Amino acid sequence: VFQLLKEETNLLRGLHKNFSDIKDELVSIKIFLKDADRRAADEADTNEAIRTWVKQLREESFRIEDVVDEYLWLMHRVNPPERRALVCKITSLIKTLIPRHRIASEIQDIKISIRRIKERSERYNFQVSHEPGSSSSSSTRETENGWRDPRLSSLFIEETEIVGFEGPRKELIGWLLDGSADRA
Repeated sequence: VFQLLKEETNLLRGLHKNFSDIKDELVSIKIFLKDADRRAADEADTNEAIRTWVKQLREESFRIEDVVDEYLWLMHRVNPPERRALVCKITSLIKTLIPRHRIASEIQDIKISIRRIKERSERYNFQVSHEPGSSSSSSTRETENGWRDPRLSSLFIEETEIVGFEGPRKELIGWLLDGSADRA
């Protein structure tokens, strides 16, 4: 029991550092995926293994984004900008123990998954080439099978280009800041 408690304490204590690490990993993955998408648009790639590898990385990047959003939401809830009494802060930390555990576990799971993807890429000798004519880092082509991942579009749109969502955006921000609405 003591060992389990010690492991749980270490998991929760390292949450902020692991969050920072996974956020940095997301930046690296996004840079790679952007380059892979650019290369895929420039050349016809028929290597199914490379496309699968890039797809797996893209899925992990979506998982990381979800964890980042959940962590930031939770930290804002635990540490709101206004000052509160120590008792309220401790109560808030206890109430968020389970969500923090879930986030820490998800980060660990993502790290393991990315490590496995990397090991598979090394095992099957996938190489990311930086030469303009290379196709080793290209991603899935949207038109090959007629299906396009709808989440990809949002990666390439700047916030200033989005119009018509001011009302729902303000409503969502209100819900997040008030903290009264339950998450579904």
